[in-house]
Amino acid sequence: DIGRSGDAEGQFICPCGIDLDSQENIYVTDEWMNRISIFDKDGEFLGKWGSPGGDDGQFNGPVGIAIDQEDNLFIVDSHNHRVQKLTKDGKFLGKWGSLGSGDGELNAPWGITTDAKGYVYVADHKNHRVQKWSPQGEFLLQFGSPGDGPGELRYPSDVTVDPAGDIYVCDWANNRVQV
Repeated sequence: DIGRSGDAEGQFICPCGIDLDSQENIYVTDEWMNRISIFDKDGEFLGKWGSPGGDDGQFNGPVGIAIDQEDNLFIVDSHNHRVQKLTKDGKFLGKWGSLGSGDGELNAPWGITTDAKGYVYVADHKNHRVQKWSPQGEFLLQFGSPGDGPGELRYPSDVTVDPAGDIYVCDWANNRVQV
């Protein structure tokens, strides 16, 4: 086991997302504590960073996390309706998204992933869609619409991309995974 219940270093109140860097260090988001905790591959606590708020590098409900091939972290900052890009030690590199339903806008985003080319995909939970951005945060496309049919989503909670480029979406309220 890694961590335990509590608010001290190496503990969690509401762990939501997890990913590994190139050295197999483990990064865990804590939605309640508004921080990222880091452990080595043996589960030893290495450190933490993040604080509550809406400024650069601060969080209001960090949930999804994806680490790219350059060891940059993309954190879904759900209640701030944005994605933040940070270094492994928490240095702010950029952000995108704001509350809304237009292209590049988010409403309570949740899951996130990157593909082999570095593109970023976000499960835009309350907008019932997935959005895709460049690694620098340039909006590229969105797909999905509210509903129960093929290609329709109800509260997507996570997304991943396989090596062939196929996109898998956890369609939370429809109790299915769509490809």
